Amino acid sequence: MFAIELKRLFRDLVTLFFIVVLPVIIYIALGETSSFAEARIGDGNVAMSIMVAMAAYGAASATTGIASQAGVEKIRGWGRQLGLTPLSDMRYIAVKSAVGSIIAALPIIIMFIIGAFTTADAPLEDWIVSFLILFAGSLMFGFYGLIFAFAMRSEGAASASTGLIVLFGFLGNLFIPLSGTLLEIGRFTPLYGYAMLAKYPFMHGKMYSMNGGFYTDPLWYGLVNMAVWCVIFTAAAVLLARKTRERQ
Repeated sequence: MFAIELKRLFRDLVTLFFIVVLPVIIYIALGETSSFAEARIGDGNVAMSIMVAMAAYGAASATTGIASQAGVEKIRGWGRQLGLTPLSDMRYIAVKSAVGSIIAALPIIIMFIIGAFTTADAPLEDWIVSFLILFAGSLMFGFYGLIFAFAMRSEGAASASTGLIVLFGFLGNLFIPLSGTLLEIGRFTPLYGYAMLAKYPFMHGKMYSMNGGFYTDPLWYGLVNMAVWCVIFTAAAVLLARKTRERQ
């Protein structure tokens, strides 16, 4: 089943485009062709910041899509079909978790490889810590994907959840540096804290805005943001899962 799931996902070219190809294109467009790509910020440079932001977007999209698809499968009866086989619930969860982990790590690995061969620059230990934060933090968006699966109960859940990730990415300061009111709003969105924490090892909270200025976000901004959204996503997913079982 693990092999089948991986083959099915790698045949889904549309999903792979949005979680791997699109972040790479944006990184090359913003982090390689711009004149400020090698400008220093903290212990790294602007290209490194853009690379991590695009890896965060890809990983969050990947985890969201996998979770929403898995949730819809369980709701629409695939779980009962699997119940007729020797595959236990724990093995089913283990397979889905393993596939989700691989797909979440894929855009991060690819972005880091491309960044290593281009202008992204930071101390090696910062690359490692940022990678671990990106991977661990992306798991939070699995609960976010389940919310859409349990709420919509249709194949459109994956499209809706990943589509909203694009908006969160914009407000989360991933695609373009925000300033003013948009920045203040963006600080309360889930991708802002996730990306900020992933950048913190080399940027130390120092950020750049749309108008070319710099500002510093304290570490607790990212920690509180991630903690609050993790609680919201988890609680909402559990609540909707219980309601789904009551309907059945």
